[in-house]
Amino acid sequence: MTFGFSYIGLIYIFMLIIPNLIWIKHKPADYDKYAAKESKVLLVFERMGEVLVTASALVFADFNLRPWSLWTLWLYASFLLMILYELYWIKYFKSEKTMLSQYACFCGVPVAGATLPVAAFLLLGFYGRNPVMIISVVLLGIGHIGIHLAHAAEAREQAGVNVKEPEPSKLTRFLYILVHLTWGLGQTIIGFFFFLLHIARPHGRYRCALQTSWKDPYAGLSLGLFIFIPRDQGEYQSGARVHEYGHTVQSLILGPFYAIVGIISVGWGSIIFPILKKTRKYKDVPYTKCFIEYWASWLGEKVTGEKAVW
Repeated sequence: MTFGFSYIGLIYIFMLIIPNLIWIKHKPADYDKYAAKESKVLLVFERMGEVLVTASALVFADFNLRPWSLWTLWLYASFLLMILYELYWIKYFKSEKTMLSQYACFCGVPVAGATLPVAAFLLLGFYGRNPVMIISVVLLGIGHIGIHLAHAAEAREQAGVNVKEPEPSKLTRFLYILVHLTWGLGQTIIGFFFFLLHIARPHGRYRCALQTSWKDPYAGLSLGLFIFIPRDQGEYQSGARVHEYGHTVQSLILGPFYAIVGIISVGWGSIIFPILKKTRKYKDVPYTKCFIEYWASWLGEKVTGEKAVW
């Protein structure tokens, strides 16, 4: 990492701030009602991420232009996402400026106003090989995307369109795969080995993930691009699939830090939860009592519009 002023970072900050300043005078009429219900935990992550990302973008010279190499493609991809972000705002300002129009997909990217800039700064962190920026973006993504996924779900419900989300676009699938093959490569490689171990089991695609129905009647597993769901058909399998897909979203956000999620999840599901279920006091404790599992079900429902297991 190299300390120093980054003019590329300054350009990104301007591209981020200017449309948001314009939005203040053109925000949806009932936006403040939604904002009042925001999760305080997610809000802390968002505020921390905003401060850290802004500071990182300006005080590290790693993001400035360097002689051409294949690594420069990260910068090109990042800047392309920022251009899409500006186009998203143009579309919004020309719309009716409702909550639904603010959270409509753009170029197939869900919650584009939150997703695009977070992804752009993450790729900028890759380009600069700057772990401070990458960690800062992870904190921002947890809070910012989480808050706006909740807003989007509530807006659909209020409008009476609380239905299953449409299938992801080709662009969304491409970005999903790209991030899991770079930022989330570790868990994707492990998931591929699990996939080979269960190659004889039924497979299919669920939204952006590759789904395998393995022999276990209750347990599920999520590793990068791969999700493994209980063999039993019906409502439980459907809810477990949504839950495991929520874990893939955690993987997108956390990248290599998803290992922490994996350790907690395995420890809870394989050791702690079974022990608690055998006691009289905790026999009715839900599986999502563990915050990692609660977060997975919450993310799964917000992203898919379907019901997860709780």
